[in-house]
Amino acid sequence: MQTPPAAFKAFQNQIGTHSGTILKITDGTSTCLLSEMEGNLTDGHVYPLLGNYSIYQSFSIYTKQWTVSSVTLTLSNATYKQNTSGTWVRLSDQIIDIVNHTANIYYLCGGTAAALSDCLTYYTGIILEPPEYDDENIYITIHNKSLPYDKDI
Repeated sequence: MQTPPAAFKAFQNQIGTHSGTILKITDGTSTCLLSEMEGNLTDGHVYPLLGNYSIYQSFSIYTKQWTVSSVTLTLSNATYKQNTSGTWVRLSDQIIDIVNHTANIYYLCGGTAAALSDCLTYYTGIILEPPEYDDENIYITIHNKSLPYDKDI
């Protein structure tokens, strides 16, 4: 079990504490930080493009095996920033080569987080399939490769 960072731990049990989720995805050269809310961290600007997500993991009592956990995310595909030539771009234009790269999900607790190191690392996985997208949304699945596919209990 990991030890929460001091900035996270200071606020985790307080009622009314502002909390959120931050997704960090990379294509090997650039990194995107996405959340439900906009903000700035020393790691970069956090864009408010994170929608719904669900985490899946199961255990079969008959086969006594774990199923590899995965996270399915829905991101907004709205135009969100200008590129170097001043043209507004969508997230789907920026995350073309994310397959086989790592993605991290962090929990933010309290308004004092200045960096991702102040947040609790909740999930780390690999994007194995290309994202699906339309004009409104992007759908990404992240797989936890730290769990074996067939683990006998």
